[in-house]
Amino acid sequence: MNREASPSGDSGIQNRAKDHFPSVYLTTISIIQGVALGILVQNTFTKLPQHGAQIVPYAAFTLVTIMLVSYEYMWFVALYERAPDIWDAAVPFLLGTFEAGPSFFVHDPPNWWLLTALFSLVGAAAYWYSLSSSARGVSRKSPAIERAERDYQWDVAVSIAAAAYCFDAWLVLPRLKWHWLVTALLLVPPFAAMVCMIQMERRFARRASTH
Repeated sequence: MNREASPSGDSGIQNRAKDHFPSVYLTTISIIQGVALGILVQNTFTKLPQHGAQIVPYAAFTLVTIMLVSYEYMWFVALYERAPDIWDAAVPFLLGTFEAGPSFFVHDPPNWWLLTALFSLVGAAAYWYSLSSSARGVSRKSPAIERAERDYQWDVAVSIAAAAYCFDAWLVLPRLKWHWLVTALLLVPPFAAMVCMIQMERRFARRASTH
């Protein structure tokens, strides 16, 4: 059987890569996020009989971070149409690795804070990559991409601040002899930061839908 080859110069390959990038990328993200969620659920319910309600705030916070990462990547593929780079493959796996870390320590707040700090730093690097690569493959930035870049600058700053806060909590928490419910209140500031980031994305979505 003779197989007819379709013409495919450099531009044809680039166009096919651009066309397939969103679906392939979201499939990869879905698998990574599914693994992260599975690790969280397994560790939460395994540790729940022994540690009781004190693990719930940390498990809930980790669940919100998984949802936030998924939401951010949905917007990432909606905004950018380009051929993938090796870092487009590497960044989600690196982020997913550090994202899964806190799930193993929902029963151990000090180590949970440390791993969440590391995850926040990697998250800042992922946002920076999205920011630095936003102009790749486009000759002229659209208003939507310019707004997204401003949001990414804010996201980088918030992620770095969250990492610093989590490192401080990791250092201070072992010295505190408070009830676990009081120490869980340390989660309020980073949770508020995540809510702000989600609200910024929703506001961006509303602005984009009106243009």
